[in-house]
Amino acid sequence: MLLSSHYFHGTPLMSLQTGTRLGTINEPIIDPRQLQVLAYYVDGPLLDERPSIILIEDIREIGEIGFIIDSSDDITAPGDIIRLQEVIELGFELPGLKVIDEKNHHLGRVLDYNIDSTSFEIRQIRVKPPVIRMLGLSELMIHRDQIVKITNDRMIVKSTATQKKIEADRKTPRAYTNPFRGTTPQPETSTIDKP
Repeated sequence: MLLSSHYFHGTPLMSLQTGTRLGTINEPIIDPRQLQVLAYYVDGPLLDERPSIILIEDIREIGEIGFIIDSSDDITAPGDIIRLQEVIELGFELPGLKVIDEKNHHLGRVLDYNIDSTSFEIRQIRVKPPVIRMLGLSELMIHRDQIVKITNDRMIVKSTATQKKIEADRKTPRAYTNPFRGTTPQPETSTIDKP
């Protein structure tokens, strides 16, 4: 199921072992190379480390009561997870990122994004167009397959001119071969001479 990034912000983090609330989900740690949430920062008075994180792989379930993990042992300091250090050092933030197409046309800035609740892949990006373009369009929705490149300061997506050409090609009729022709003899046509 696709859920808005705002859906997770402020979600309680619950312990299966004790049945208590350990903290609250805060900002995500996003790997821009895979466009995937790898972990979340966690806030709360019961936490030993500040800042603290919870890895996506340590979340057992997302339920009505919040994110459910085994115990407080799953919450760690960011420095304790070496494989996550490179991504944290990138300092990547998706909201507010400038979005342009391959032809360098400014499409707007990232407003929000939708996450697959099972894989935590970012599947859709909501873009707020600049004020000049807002007259006819309130926002754009960009699928992850349309993204060409992501840097710390911009996201490059496939050009709409290219998409329109593809859509136009799809609308042109194709010549199909009748599979039954050739298997049975067809009657010959001839002209009739009028007297």
